[in-house]
Amino acid sequence: ACDKVVNCAGQWARQVGAMAGINVPLQPVKHQYIITEKIDGLATDAPTIRDPDRRTYFKEEVGGLVMGGYEPNPQAWATGLPGDDVPNDWEFRLFDDDYDHFEQHMSQAIARVPALETVGVKQMINGPE
Repeated sequence: ACDKVVNCAGQWARQVGAMAGINVPLQPVKHQYIITEKIDGLATDAPTIRDPDRRTYFKEEVGGLVMGGYEPNPQAWATGLPGDDVPNDWEFRLFDDDYDHFEQHMSQAIARVPALETVGVKQMINGPE
């Protein structure tokens, strides 16, 4: 027996907790972010920025930026399994890109970093969080 247990199962934490009869109140949500092409003049040691007023974040990534957003009402991932459990084989898989849904973050991000209006998008990532 032990006094404390640390559940490090990430998106499967609810399912692992259930194995021990413990309710872990988590719901995986869809989270999108982009990785841009190189931005001229962006320092490789540029600080990571979180803008709570615009619900966006930015960090340097190989000369470009990673940019994503926080949603007040994120898209819950309804898996279709009992209890909406995350499939056991889901690691390293992603959802389809949803540029229409991401637009709310992009418009806010451009207000903070105007270069985002013209720089190319190298990749969009849409995965569970």
